[in-house]
Amino acid sequence: MRRFCLPFLLLLAATTACADGAAGDGSSGIQGHVTIGPQCPVMQVGSPCPDIAYQARVRVLRDGAEVATGRSEQDGAFRIPVAPGAYVVDAVPLDGNAIATIGGQPHVVVTAGAYTRIDLIFDSGIR
Repeated sequence: MRRFCLPFLLLLAATTACADGAAGDGSSGIQGHVTIGPQCPVMQVGSPCPDIAYQARVRVLRDGAEVATGRSEQDGAFRIPVAPGAYVVDAVPLDGNAIATIGGQPHVVVTAGAYTRIDLIFDSGIR
């Protein structure tokens, strides 16, 4: 009985650890854009001043631990595959600036077979 129990328990522990991982199979995850703004000190009607794309390291957290990471491209787009579940997302500028995202760390829910969209906006400090 002991010989059977130990391998069975090891197999059970290994499959349970894999099932809880955040990587998923690529069919679900989090995607969006990272921007920084405002770009103009005073926004005026008829004179658009859109936020611009920003490169950042995007982190996906569960229970305070990083479970996945990615980075936004030059156009600000990112796509990070994760398994279905509830996560917190944050971003850190690649250029080392100590600026924060507007709205803090958003909570997202990822469903099976879909990518949840979220846009992260850094505060440029321009007023």
